[in-house]
Amino acid sequence: MKSSTQPTPVRSFWYWVLFRGCLLWGGPCCLILAALRYASGQTSFMAGVLNDMPFSMLGGVIYGMGAYGYKSHQAAKHRMNTRNNKDGQ
Repeated sequence: MKSSTQPTPVRSFWYWVLFRGCLLWGGPCCLILAALRYASGQTSFMAGVLNDMPFSMLGGVIYGMGAYGYKSHQAAKHRMNTRNNKDGQ
């Protein structure tokens, strides 16, 4: 069993950008935008998906980079706090 003071390691940058950003954030965003455009009668669903895909993936990349930065910042804060606690402060 792991100690509660040991954080889980931060996954790689590409995991956050490609998997969490593009796939898990950009994919649903693309589908929702295409469904809204289809429901309003502007385009067919597949045309909406193809039109919205670049913008959704770009948004996913930005989201993934921000999530990676936040997660690595939280890990650095946790390491600093555990180092200070071991020193007796």
